[in-house]
Amino acid sequence: MLRLLSGSTRWRWGFVVVVLFITAMGGINLFTKNGWMDDELKNELQDTLIVFNFSQKTQGRRMYIIDGLGHKKYEFPSPKDNKIYGNTPSISSNNIVAYTLIDYEKQTAEIYIYNYNTQENMMISNKTFDSKIQGYKYDTTHIDDVIGYFNWSPDGTKLAFFNEKDFVIYDFINFRDIIRIPTINSSRLGDRTYWLSNNEVALLSSGMGTKRKIDLGLIDGSTFEKNQDLVSRIVLSDQKTEVVNQFVCEGFIQPVFHEGVFYYKDKQINEIIPCIKTLELQSIFGSEEWPITWLYQSSNSSGRFYFYLRYKEIFEGISKKWIEGYDKVTGNTFFVNKLSGYLDEL
Repeated sequence: MLRLLSGSTRWRWGFVVVVLFITAMGGINLFTKNGWMDDELKNELQDTLIVFNFSQKTQGRRMYIIDGLGHKKYEFPSPKDNKIYGNTPSISSNNIVAYTLIDYEKQTAEIYIYNYNTQENMMISNKTFDSKIQGYKYDTTHIDDVIGYFNWSPDGTKLAFFNEKDFVIYDFINFRDIIRIPTINSSRLGDRTYWLSNNEVALLSSGMGTKRKIDLGLIDGSTFEKNQDLVSRIVLSDQKTEVVNQFVCEGFIQPVFHEGVFYYKDKQINEIIPCIKTLELQSIFGSEEWPITWLYQSSNSSGRFYFYLRYKEIFEGISKKWIEGYDKVTGNTFFVNKLSGYLDEL
């Protein structure tokens, strides 16, 4: 019996040591000091809204609206009837949230619009799963809701998103698709989009450029051909009847950066991002001076700051994630909201 108790005690102390080690490995406190912020910036951040959701094993997927300083403004109710929130909600300059509700059991998905100002919630269309295309279908539009990305125009009247293997712009005034551009990617992991104005959209399409030889670095000089990634600008006419797809540049553009940012502590930067000098790619990645992987659209239209996903992993499957902001005027980053800690997924 004493041996069993002794073993149990050692196990508990071992667990405590592991927990303390993981905590210590976390390094710097996430709550970055924001003493450098002036009152003007703080007021602007308080008036800015961000929508996001995240999953935890103990809670499932939850969705929130917060301000630019991380204060919770609204918590969406937990979905009923075994539905869950889709991955990529987005908020407009008019405080309108586009999001999806998924029912995996019935193989259906629904697009909703939530008005933060009036608290009205409206379903845009009911979509059903089409086994032939392995995507969700409403009318003639197919959406890969698992990784699809919603992005509002600056005036909040148009919504851009990836629709299975198509890039789509939807007009909420006339309730119709304005444009549909085929891509080769249904995973969406390499594609990005960003509105440059109410009638111009930057689009990064993975593997849609021309073929180029890549040196494998072997002694025999072996090479193989691979399609480059394409950056283009989509221009909509005022009449919304003409669409111009303007070529910008192409190259091998890797949009997923370690820890969520291109520059991070102790990293030696020997490479550059192709096409980063273009306005299109600077907008997609946030800025040239601080490129990021995943941009959270906000209700702010001043362009002074932007928000993005950060993470740090110490072991496989053990990581912390948070929302961070970048101020273009001062070059400072700031903590916004914790998504998960190192031990939350254990």
